[in-house]
Amino acid sequence: MIKFGALRREDMPLILQWRNQTPEAWRDPRPTTITQQYDWFDKVVSHNPNGRYWGIYLDDKLVGQVELTSIIWEYGTAEIGLIINIDYWSNGIGSAAVKFALEMGFNYLGLQTIYGESYKCAAADFWEKRAKKWGGYTTTLPLRKRTYDGELWDILYFSWARDDWNILNDR
Repeated sequence: MIKFGALRREDMPLILQWRNQTPEAWRDPRPTTITQQYDWFDKVVSHNPNGRYWGIYLDDKLVGQVELTSIIWEYGTAEIGLIINIDYWSNGIGSAAVKFALEMGFNYLGLQTIYGESYKCAAADFWEKRAKKWGGYTTTLPLRKRTYDGELWDILYFSWARDDWNILNDR
């Protein structure tokens, strides 16, 4: 059974391991060290009023993290982020986590728009399918913003609006 709970400082080595398994998804192309990962937890997760971070647990085992970050309360916007242990990809955990974050963002935090971006060399297909299936919006920008494996890659932007999400989910 999938559950969501608070991230803990002791979870950071696993989060770092999973992050380092998917360098194509990094915004900052430099690898993260364990010291930087702990600093991120101490400064951002523990003390940032403009972010919400959840661990994803399968049978009480941490298998990922989902987050709403860069929350601008005045505008009701947030960016969504997701990282899953690659051993648990393609079994519905990512979809469940995104649904959970959208539900929390729209119906508990009162957000109006939740958005994100993915590089076309990374998990863009995952996000594009969820946005289209769940009433969201997508656009690909040919910015060639991300260099990975010797190539320049475009960006997929995606978003959901609260009203559309709630109509789709009979609220």
